[in-house]
Amino acid sequence: MATKPRVRRSKSEAASSDPSPLANLPAVWRFVAWVGIPGAIAGFMVYWATTSLDAKLTEIAAGQARLIKQLDEQADQNWMTVQVSSRICLNTARTDEDRMNCVTIPRRPQQ
Repeated sequence: MATKPRVRRSKSEAASSDPSPLANLPAVWRFVAWVGIPGAIAGFMVYWATTSLDAKLTEIAAGQARLIKQLDEQADQNWMTVQVSSRICLNTARTDEDRMNCVTIPRRPQQ
């Protein structure tokens, strides 16, 4: 009985003659088959976190900057109100004791 001589084939020739069941699938599904369902879910979550959360964090940071600016403006307005109120109090006080009450800070009532 005569046997056929074995012919050595390269890997690319072997792959083309013996197609895998995944060869006809789109690249996305081949990737899912390669990494598995949990790996694909984790990959999607990383993609989602890096693309959508970055925009939201930028929006939050911009909102915080606007809030800090408003608080600074409000602090300036409060300072001006205290200054004007103190001047009015000092100008309308009739006695030295009343003038002292204009500049002393009373203790906060305990609740």
